[in-house]
Formats: sequence, C-alpha cells, structure tokens
Amino acid sequence: MALLKSLFVILSILTVSACSSIPLRTLYHMSQIDPLDVNARDVRIAVRADQAIRVQQGNVQFKLYFAAKDGSLYIDDTYLVQVMPQTVPDSDLKDGAKSGEVITLLSLSENDAMQMQRSQQLIAQALDKDSKGEGRITVDITGACIVGKQVPANHVVDLFLLIDPDVGYLSLIEDLDLNSDIAGESNNLNQWTQCAD
Repeated sequence: MALLKSLFVILSILTVSACSSIPLRTLYHMSQIDPLDVNARDVRIAVRADQAIRVQQGNVQFKLYFAAKDGSLYIDDTYLVQVMPQTVPDSDLKDGAKSGEVITLLSLSENDAMQMQRSQQLIAQALDKDSKGEGRITVDITGACIVGKQVPANHVVDLFLLIDPDVGYLSLIEDLDLNSDIAGESNNLNQWTQCAD
C-alpha cells in the first residue's frame, strides 16, 4: 500500500506545457489518502478559466495505472470525465476566481466509476498477495474551445481535484497556459476550435 500511496497523484499535462509546481497542501493531503479507499463517485475535477474558454467532455482525462512487477496485473484505465450540468461550485473555488472567470466541474460517468471500482479491487487483491508494483493516478487536460466570437482575456486555466469530500478541492496547477499549444506561438485565436453548442 505504501508504494502505491506514495505514487498516488502525478500530474501529467499531455498536450500543454506549464512551469508550475503542485502546492504543498495538495502534496500533504495526497500523502494521507489511500487510493484504494477513494470512492470513484466522489471524484471531481474543476477547471477555472476565462468565460470565453470552455472545457468539454474529452478535454480532461482521469487515469488509473497499475503494473505488478511480476506481470500478474496490468491496469491502464482512461476515463473521459463528463461535465456536470447546473452545478454550483464550492465556495473555495469561487473565492479564488478572478472577474470574468467561470468554473467547470467534471465527474466520472457511472460506467467509469464502476470500472474504477473494479480496478481498485483488482489492485487490492494483488497487494494482498504481496505483489509489488507501480501505481499512479493522473489528470490530463488536452484542450479547450472558444465560445462563439468571444476573445479570452487570457488563455490560462487552474486545475483542481477532489477525491475526499472532507478535504475539499486541492489545487493541482495554477495559471496553466493553454495558448502556446492550442493557438500556437502566433497567438492566432483562429487556430482554436470553436465550441459546438
């Protein structure tokens, strides 16, 4: 358990780059959580961004990985978290929001939550048999879109993760610049995808 706990959260940004570090508060709380005890239905990801930028289903991925050293178990699950409709963000997310920013909350679908629970059970069984391995959970943000003809005041997003309702949302990364990868170095917003309403 200790090995998996120590490797619990590794922030992975697949198609965007950032110069930032995970806050100490987040690292502390992650170190106290057993990933096999996480209720998949409690998992929430929050993206805070300019109101002209929208995160849609498929733009954010939640991944669970485990590989036993003896080859007895290999899990590489990817969950395309879904946008939660008509959800009021927690006050701690709203308190840090700048003028003109909106918060999008995402969660696992029921099918993905069930798959994650099955994977957790398989990992627990492997560890009970003294199998050793490497495990991690990652959150990837792979893109976003522009709402209509709006021009974003900036192209940065803040990413938060909730895995324990008693702890609340933990900041994974702040001021992640999506522009360099989505709009290109030329700052040409025409290269952004327009949101499909």
